[in-house]
Amino acid sequence: MNQKHWNDFWNQGFITTFGETLPTNYTGNLRNFWEEVFLSLENHCKILDVATGNGAIASIAADKISRSNKDVSIYAADAAVISESVKQLPLKTKELRKSINFFSNTPCESLPFSQEHFDLVTSQFGIEYSDWNLSLKEIFRVLKTGASAHFVCHHEKSSIVAPSMSEASIYESAMKKYRIFDAAIGFIQIIATTGCPTNQQASTQLNKTINDFRLEFSGNQLCSSLIAEIAEPMKRLRAIGTERVLTQLKSRKAEFESAHARLLDMKNAALNDTDIKNVLAKSREIGFSSADSLNFNNQLGLIGIHLHLVK
Repeated sequence: MNQKHWNDFWNQGFITTFGETLPTNYTGNLRNFWEEVFLSLENHCKILDVATGNGAIASIAADKISRSNKDVSIYAADAAVISESVKQLPLKTKELRKSINFFSNTPCESLPFSQEHFDLVTSQFGIEYSDWNLSLKEIFRVLKTGASAHFVCHHEKSSIVAPSMSEASIYESAMKKYRIFDAAIGFIQIIATTGCPTNQQASTQLNKTINDFRLEFSGNQLCSSLIAEIAEPMKRLRAIGTERVLTQLKSRKAEFESAHARLLDMKNAALNDTDIKNVLAKSREIGFSSADSLNFNNQLGLIGIHLHLVK
């Protein structure tokens, strides 16, 4: 998996993989679940959250533990570069994040911790992106005997993954079939080269490309948003000039290519029923004394799979 698009995403300061949709961390059933897990911890425990992103679950742990007056050490690791600054978090949560021991460039498959070091290992929408064969062995190694691992993973039929795949198909068409950003960039480059802002042939071709894309996904919000991201800087061409328009179009193209890549990563990571059986079987084979799964639901239906492993 290419880590650059995840580095770029976390560098924007989001706390969850859902960006602006969940700007202040997870809520509802997901948060309640994790708070119950952390409430059960004994004093002087050590927690490790793997594939932590910018520390969403670790931050929930820090918040819950701070209200329980327990002395618990929290570690959080991710293969990407973890951002030091996370926007839109309440001030208290920002302060609590300072108590978390973050480890960037630390994949689940290779953890820099000693054997039997942790009382709990967690992950939400993260560990399934790793190589299960390697990461399960590492989780087993760093867990203390009798300790648990709780993972909430994407399922291919969940109310999160299924609509995301529809979005991925729109990105695919925009970037590879119609190449709408390339068409717009090419049009502006012609203007920059010729000095003529009314090149009829280039204008006709660009309009056809945009309209063909719009017709295929008529009424779709993401389609409209992508077109708007092209139209907005181009409307300001006379005011800001070709160089700035090109810079903005290339920047927007890179952002949407990154979003598309993250959705494809999600598609590849999401578990199906066979995958779940294989992960549980592999866990028992490695040495976990128990390995179970449970559907995780909210008002929208299935949102993920809860895997519970005990060493």
